Amino acid sequence: MRTLVIYYSFSGSTRLIAERIAAATGGRVLELEMQNPIPERGFGKFFRAGGQALMRSTPVLNPLAMQPAGYDLLFIGTPVWAGTLAPPLRTFLRDVELAGKAIALFCCHGGGGPSRTFAHLRKALAGNRVVSEIAFYDPRKHNTDTQIAEAEAWARQVQTSQDGG
Repeated sequence: MRTLVIYYSFSGSTRLIAERIAAATGGRVLELEMQNPIPERGFGKFFRAGGQALMRSTPVLNPLAMQPAGYDLLFIGTPVWAGTLAPPLRTFLRDVELAGKAIALFCCHGGGGPSRTFAHLRKALAGNRVVSEIAFYDPRKHNTDTQIAEAEAWARQVQTSQDGG
């Protein structure tokens, strides 16, 4: 089964989980990158990121290194911003046609939980089959080893269930 892990990460938590999912499944990784990224330093980053999320912005992305059309199973991950998905993922979902795919969703949050993130993702992914969802609480700072193990076990279980096993 051809597996692709698609994600956006700002602080590195979603990247950490995405890389572990890819390693556990033998999947490839597609990181979404903005042409004009939000600065990583300074308090203003929270206003810009939160504002983009609240305004449902769709920032311009760098060209994708690969297209998801040739993959059977997609893992799609995002940080939770202002209770929803990060704007780069919103751009991806708007611009890339996905239909009839098996999709597993994951998110990383700083303590507020996934909130409306999965509901918004499911709505944007209509016409696909969302097979599983999981949220991680700031895995770079809290119970890192435990959350990595959970991500790997979850990914293998999702892949096995889609292989018919």
